[in-house]
Amino acid sequence: MTLKEGYDRGDITVCVEAPMTLAEGYLMDVEHNGQVFPVTVPGGGVNQGQTFQVQLPLPEPSAPPHDEENLAVISDNFVIPQVLSETPISTTTKLVIRNADGTQSVAEETVYSDGTVVKTSVTKSLADSGLFQASRKSPNRQSAAERQVLYADVPMGPWRYPLCQCCKSRGQGMLCMACCCTFIPMGQILQRLKLNPSGGRGTYENTCIAWTGLWISFVFCFIMAIASTPFALFTFFAVFIYAIYALTMARYHMRMKYRIPSRCCKSKACNPGCDDCCCVFWCMPCVICQMLTHTHDQTEYNYKCLSHTGLDKDAPQIE
Repeated sequence: MTLKEGYDRGDITVCVEAPMTLAEGYLMDVEHNGQVFPVTVPGGGVNQGQTFQVQLPLPEPSAPPHDEENLAVISDNFVIPQVLSETPISTTTKLVIRNADGTQSVAEETVYSDGTVVKTSVTKSLADSGLFQASRKSPNRQSAAERQVLYADVPMGPWRYPLCQCCKSRGQGMLCMACCCTFIPMGQILQRLKLNPSGGRGTYENTCIAWTGLWISFVFCFIMAIASTPFALFTFFAVFIYAIYALTMARYHMRMKYRIPSRCCKSKACNPGCDDCCCVFWCMPCVICQMLTHTHDQTEYNYKCLSHTGLDKDAPQIE
C-alpha cells in the first residue's frame, strides 16, 4: 500500500495493493498509523497485485486546553531551532485479510521520508495468531484432522475386473449375496455411490433399506405367482423391471463418472445406456459384483453383508 501526498475534502487518499484476488464488496481492515479503517473492494473486484484508491478520514488534531494565566509571550525576533533527526520519518500501513480457509494474510508497507519503501507479506493460521484460542480449547469442537473425510481411490478408465470374473472376487459372500439376495447388494452399491433407489442423484441414506424391502416383496410375490395369483404376478414383473431400470441408471452413472468405455453398442445410433441395459438384463449378479469391486478393491476392503454400503464404517467414501 502506498500513501499519496495531498488531501481531498479532509480525507487521505490511499492506494491499496491487493495481496490476492478479491471479489466485489469484500470488506477488509486497513491499519494506517495505528488506526484501523474498514475498506470495501470496489465494483468489479480486484486481482492480485492490482491497486485501487480509497479515502480514509483525516484524524482531527487534538488541541490542548487553553490556560490564559500560563500563556507565554514570544518576541518577534525569536528563531525556532531546527532539529535534524537521524532516523527518517516513516509511515506504516497494514492490510489484514481473514481468508475463508482459516488463514490470515497480513500485508504491511512502510514508506520513509527519504523515499525508501519496505513491503512485507505474511500468511498464517488464525489459530496460531490467537484469534481462535478460546474455540480451540473447547471440547465440543472437532479438529481439522477429526473432520477430515477419506475418499476411495477409484481407478479411471476400464473396469478393475472384467464382467465374467465375479467368481474371482475375494469378498465375503459377495457372489452368494448377488445371486441369492440380488436386490440387497444392489442397494448397497447404490448407497455407496450416493444414489437414490431409482439410481439417480438425491436422498440416498435409506437406499439399501428400500431395496431390502423390495427384495422381500419380490420373493413374496414370486411365491404367490406360483399359486397363479394375477396381482402377485404383475407385482413380480413390475419390481423386476424397476430393478433393471435402477441398476442400469447406476451403472451408466458410474461409467460416465469414471470414464469407463462401453464394450458393446458402440454405434452412434445406439443409446449410450444400451451396453448397461444389456449387461444388467442378462447377468445382474455379475454386474453388481463388478461395480462393488471397482469402487473398492476386495484385496484391501472385504465385503460386509450386513452393512448399508457393503463396507466397514472406517472404509473410505466415494467422492
